[in-house]
Amino acid sequence: AMSDRATREDKLDFMFRVYDVDRDGYISFSDLETIVKHLVGSSLNEEQVGELITRAMGELAELRKKTKSDENDGGKDAGRSSPSLGGGITFDEFRVIMEGNKKLPTVKVPVGFD
Repeated sequence: AMSDRATREDKLDFMFRVYDVDRDGYISFSDLETIVKHLVGSSLNEEQVGELITRAMGELAELRKKTKSDENDGGKDAGRSSPSLGGGITFDEFRVIMEGNKKLPTVKVPVGFD
């Protein structure tokens, strides 16, 4: 269970591990597909799920272009490398993506089932 007192970094790490379904260190297209299907159930068809994930991965590509540009300009992210788009989202990229969210969700996991 995630404590209300958990740090932001602990919460991000937990969220990343939830989305990294295959535990390979990246949130891949197939990881996102699995999570989205679990979240939306049958409210989206296969094509809509694919479009949603493709759009998200397109935004990742844009983030990587910006990061690459910052590296070339000696920006704050200089030296940080990203895998190819097919590699998925790294934890560092996930952290950048989540920067805009001031408050992360509280995660409550039931312990002990009767």
